[in-house]
Formats: sequence, structure tokens, C-alpha cells
Amino acid sequence: MESSKKKQRVQSPCCEEGATSSGSSDVVTTASEVSCTEFPSLVFSIFVETADVKLLKTCRLVCKSWNMAACNVLRDRSCVKLLENNNKRSEDLKNLLVNRAFGPAALPSPFQNLNVSVTFFSDECFKTLVHMPNVVITTLTVLLMRNMDQRQLEYFLVAKGRQVKTLVMNVAEANDGFTLDAALMANEQIHLPALKRLKFSDVCPRNCRHFELIKKLIRRSALEEIDLVIRDSSVLTQMLTTEDLKTVRTFKLNFPMLSTEDSTLASLRMPLLTELTVQVRDVNEGIFQQFGTLFDSRISEFALAKFPALESINIRRLVATWRFLENDFIPHTRVTKIIIYVLGTELEQKEFAEESLHIFLASLSRQFPNTEKLSLGINAFNSRTFRDINYAFPRLKALGIGSPCDFGSMTGMKIDDVHYYMEAGWPIENIPRRNSIFDFVALESVDLVGSLMTVTNDMIIYCLAKIPTLKSVAFCWNKNLSIQEVRDCLGHLEKISIFSSNVKEFSQALSPLESMPNVHLC
Repeated sequence: MESSKKKQRVQSPCCEEGATSSGSSDVVTTASEVSCTEFPSLVFSIFVETADVKLLKTCRLVCKSWNMAACNVLRDRSCVKLLENNNKRSEDLKNLLVNRAFGPAALPSPFQNLNVSVTFFSDECFKTLVHMPNVVITTLTVLLMRNMDQRQLEYFLVAKGRQVKTLVMNVAEANDGFTLDAALMANEQIHLPALKRLKFSDVCPRNCRHFELIKKLIRRSALEEIDLVIRDSSVLTQMLTTEDLKTVRTFKLNFPMLSTEDSTLASLRMPLLTELTVQVRDVNEGIFQQFGTLFDSRISEFALAKFPALESINIRRLVATWRFLENDFIPHTRVTKIIIYVLGTELEQKEFAEESLHIFLASLSRQFPNTEKLSLGINAFNSRTFRDINYAFPRLKALGIGSPCDFGSMTGMKIDDVHYYMEAGWPIENIPRRNSIFDFVALESVDLVGSLMTVTNDMIIYCLAKIPTLKSVAFCWNKNLSIQEVRDCLGHLEKISIFSSNVKEFSQALSPLESMPNVHLC
């Protein structure tokens, strides 16, 4: 009877403390192991696979099974970066692999994941290394230059192309005299069936046709992520077909200018797209004929029928103009995250913020009614800005402020008034104020990371620490902030992300925060 009771105690990961302490030490040890190993498998796998590196290292200390699971994820994320013309490192790596004679299945992590960067394909040691049969290359970065040995690139793509999952191809700005090799373009043995991520940057001022190589390489690939930096938006339709875009989930586009006559974007169809980022470096008023459904339902660029899986929109460097929505538009209910930066001259932005921002945001909320995360960049935030945002998105959960915003604008109060009322015994929530960040009743995350945004100790003490629903905050560190105020006022938050542009200067100052589990130094 006692044996069965013992067994029952061992098999239950939720045994009472008293029951386990009264048994033998073996029972206590076994129960502890079970509580780790019998963590619900689905929940545990999601937790481990989405954890960052810092948390994975902590997971390794929990128990043996957690250590093994965390190591597997860390192993998958590890890679060796191999640069051409780095002779010593190439030679050392070649000697390591040759002398130890690893077989294809015995190659240790992280050597199972090689990130190779190619410039000329002229280094003999490098060529020998990348063509070794037991070397698996999952990421390939190529700089297209006129001095590149394209025949060697052809041999490499035939031999190793089937392994490549990520392709990064950059075209040099000064690339006079470069032409694609006819044999390379005609070789039908080149296939990249495992390719998932493509990044292509072509800033060559000449009217070259480098994109034809990309078009050839992505055939029969099921691309999931595309990141393009191009000079001519018309290249899109020449390089990418409807078939290429069927599986794309993340699409990032950066190009210099869009005209009213350009209908390139209107032809894009991506049924699985969840994240869209567009950056136009020089925009005229015709931009809204391409991204029309933010303000004009007749174009339907972000229509639900066109991008049915779209969840996130990131559009930067828009001109400060707007249009009204018409009555026959169809709202896109799946979009939950929007990042928009409205730029222009200082006068244009000021007029836009004062006269048109409320119409802009109201149209935005009607087009994307389920938006929970909004980042907005305009010339400056003030109490009127918070009023307009809150009116359009009253249930907003995450807010990003990408513009200058001082204490008075953020809180709707003057700091002298705050001190006066608090000395008189008033709670801060009862102090009279204008519209402010406190108006958002469901706000859980605030992002204050921006080149023009300066966080002060008063903001931390009297604003961020007083938002009752806040769970996470992100901001840039500056020399006027206090470690003690961050620790005492924000320590209760689930996540604090601190960014620093000068790591050496602030590394010593920020070291006391490294021990806090909710602090992430970036």
C-alpha cells in the first residue's frame, strides 16, 4: 500500500510540499525531475523556440531535459560566418575540418550552419573550403562586382545551391563594366529549392539588369521573406512573378521615388503576406495613388481581398498629405499593427498635425478597425496629438512615439504643478491635466526609441511608472537618467528595453541593471 502511495506521489508534479518532504530523498529528487520534464509539451516547445538567447542560457540551468531542449534551439540558431580573403580564418577552419575528418553526419554545431560571404571567388583556400562535401552553407552573401569570377559562382551554385536558405545579393554602386555571364544565366542545373529569405540591394546608377540573376535564382523557390532596396520600382514586376509572391509572408521595399504614373505596386498580389514595410526616399503627392486605401478606397492597395493575411504595415517617409475615405470601402480587419512616419517640411508637418491629423487617424481607424499597435512619427507630439490618437484608437495596447515629446506634452501637466499638488497630498491621477498618454485605458506597451526623443527622470517617475496597465517600455539611455529611478519606478514591469548608441560610455553605468531579469540592454 505504501509503495503505491509513493509511486502516486512521484508521478504527480504538483505534490504538496509536506507530502514530498516526509518521503525519502529519492522521492523528492524524482518529483523534482518530473515537474520539469512533464511541462506541457506544446507549451514548452513554443516557449523554448521563441525565447531569446539570454533566456535560453538560463533555461539550461533548470534541469537536464530543459538543458537539452535549449541546446537544440541554440544549435539551430548558431552559425559560422566565413568571409572571403580572410586567409587565416579560412585556413584554420579548413585544417579543423580536414584534420578531424568529420563525416557529413558528424560535423559538429555550429559548423552545420555556414554563413558565407563572397566578393571575387579568387581565394583558393576559400574555394576549397566552401566546396568540401561535408560543409553545409545555408546563408550566401554575394557582392556583384565586375572583377568577380562568375564561372566560380556558377560552379558553387550548382554544387551548393540546394542547401541555401538565405540569399543576400548586393550590387556595388560603382559597377561600371559589369555584365552577367551568359553561361551562368544559361545553366539549367542551378536551383535553390530551399530558399526562404531573399535580400537584394541594387543601388548602381546605371541602368543594369542585375535583377535577371535574382529572377533566375528564385525560380521554383517558396520565398517567405523578401527585402528589396532598388532604384527603380518597375524592376519589381520584371523580377517577381505572381507565382513568386504566393508564399511571401514578409515584404520590405525601399526605393527612391514613386510617381503618379507608376502602377507597379497596384499589380502586387500576396495572399499570405502578414508584414509589409515600404520606404520611399523621395515621394510626391502621387504616393497615395499607390497606397490609396489608407485614405481612398478606389485604389484598394491594402484591400482584404488583395492581402487577406496582412497583419502589419510599416510605411515610412510619407509626404504630409491625406485624402478622405469614401463610403464604399471594405475594412481590413486582420491588420493589428501600423507604423507610419509622416515627413515633409517643418511647415507642412505643422499644418498637417494641426489641421489634418484627426482626419488622417480617423480614416486609418476605419480602414483598420482592429489596430492594437500604432507607431506614429510626425514633427512633434503634444496633448492634441494624444487626443486625436485616443479618439481614433481608444483601445490601443501599444504606442510608439517617433517624434520629440516633452514631459508636459506626454503627461498633459507642467512639472511645477505636479510638485505643487503632490506636496499638497494629491494623488497624481487627480491632478488636472490636458489630454495625455494617461487617456489610453488599455495601454500595455510604450516605445520611446527615436533619435529625437529624450526620456527624463520626471517621465519615468511621474508618467511611465503611473500608467496602471503598462507592461513593457523601450527607450534610449542618456547621461541624465538615474539607475535608481529606473530600478525603483519601473522594476514591476514585465520588460524594460534600454537602447544605447554609445555602448562604451554607458556600459559601466548600465551594469547594475544587467542583473534584473526584466531588463534587456540593446
